[in-house]
Amino acid sequence: MENQEQLFFWFMAVWVGIGLIGIWLFQFSKDIERKQRLIRPFIIGTGILFAGFSLYMMRSLDGALFIIPAVGLVTWRNLRNMKICGSCGKFLNNAAIWTKMEYCSKCGASLSDTNPKSMLH
Repeated sequence: MENQEQLFFWFMAVWVGIGLIGIWLFQFSKDIERKQRLIRPFIIGTGILFAGFSLYMMRSLDGALFIIPAVGLVTWRNLRNMKICGSCGKFLNNAAIWTKMEYCSKCGASLSDTNPKSMLH
């Protein structure tokens, strides 16, 4: 049981660290090019890390049959709906799952013209 408690501690510590890095990188950083370059690997990496931790903690085939598709779906959704405006650098998260963001909510710039690298079609 102590091993599971230690693993959970590390799981939480890693997620707090990832959260702080994400906030610093995508909310406070002014480097638009770096934000655009790192958003996709950050989303994919956190998905892989979450799936890895979850599978290791569950250690069952039934868990894998649920975790892998669920994490894949959430990662796909995040890749599709999270963008960085190429004009002002704002981190944009589209909460409307089935609609496409076309303009930045901060500066009004077209996202299709200013942010081609971070879009997933």
